[in-house]
Amino acid sequence: MKRRIGFTPLEAGCVETTVLALLTRFRKSRPASVASSFVKRASSSLRGFTLLEMMIVVVVIGILASIALPRYTRIVEKGRSAEARHVLGLIRDAELAYYLDFDRYTNSLTALGVQVPGACNTSYYFSYAIAGAPASFTATATRCTGGTGKTPSGSTTFVLNITPAGSLGGSVGFV
Repeated sequence: MKRRIGFTPLEAGCVETTVLALLTRFRKSRPASVASSFVKRASSSLRGFTLLEMMIVVVVIGILASIALPRYTRIVEKGRSAEARHVLGLIRDAELAYYLDFDRYTNSLTALGVQVPGACNTSYYFSYAIAGAPASFTATATRCTGGTGKTPSGSTTFVLNITPAGSLGGSVGFV
């Protein structure tokens, strides 16, 4: 006999048929009080799911969660990369304006007048840098990891960059 854990019965019709058959047998051979106590015990022990059924459900939920959680984390990180795309666009526009004024590009974020961090801090998910001046430039955003940037900090470092032509590049899946 399977041991049942208390939830609602799945086969209510089968339980009722079994109870009626048992009542009929016990009425003929036993006093009514014995038959009614047996029926109460029989109907209460057949409710719910078996332990094996519950374990299978838990395993299936665990497998689904192990597939869904990494995908969810990646989508959230991709959403946070919107900050980097926006700030890189600001840096590009400032570099182009600087080029019109001085006929060269610069490696200095402060010379551009753009308020972005060169190192990780608690206001941004990324740190930003410029390389390649004076003939061209590449602005780079690097994801802060290890608790150094805006919380929650990233677990994977990835990079986004932009060129004077506006070409956005970087880590696969985050551009």
